[in-house]
Amino acid sequence: MPLNLQDNLLPAIPIFDTSDLRSLRELYLSGNKVLHILSNKILGLEGLTLSLLKIGNKELTTIEPRAFNNQPQLRTLIIGHTSLIQLSSEMFEGLESLKYLNIYGNSIPVWKDGVFRSLSMVTRLSLVNNSISAVSPGAFQGLNKLTIPNLDENNLRTFVVGVFADLSNLET
Repeated sequence: MPLNLQDNLLPAIPIFDTSDLRSLRELYLSGNKVLHILSNKILGLEGLTLSLLKIGNKELTTIEPRAFNNQPQLRTLIIGHTSLIQLSSEMFEGLESLKYLNIYGNSIPVWKDGVFRSLSMVTRLSLVNNSISAVSPGAFQGLNKLTIPNLDENNLRTFVVGVFADLSNLET
């Protein structure tokens, strides 16, 4: 069951009575006024077994390390149109089942090596429209099952030879 709360004025992720929402699998929260997603949990989502979470708004400035720890079964994470300026590998810790990560419409020009290192199950990675200007050799470290990377609509000026060397599952 999906729940769409997009484009409202929510200042934080709502705290849900999970006994009423046991069948909730998809949660859409983008376009609200959420400023921060705190460490170790997304408040209100404990007890839910989400497969898809969509978050993002221009007010969102921080996603703390281990923010998604209470959603280990999450298969799709979409983070869009935020004011994030960098990502950390710790942000994605605990997402053992994630298959699709879509980070779009942000202003993150440089991706640190190993930022995706804990996402070994991801097969699709979309980094569309993030103002990325360069991709370093270790940018995709840990994405062992990646088949489809999407870097459309960025500001790539350089592309280091060997960036995809360790990615044996890429589709051509």
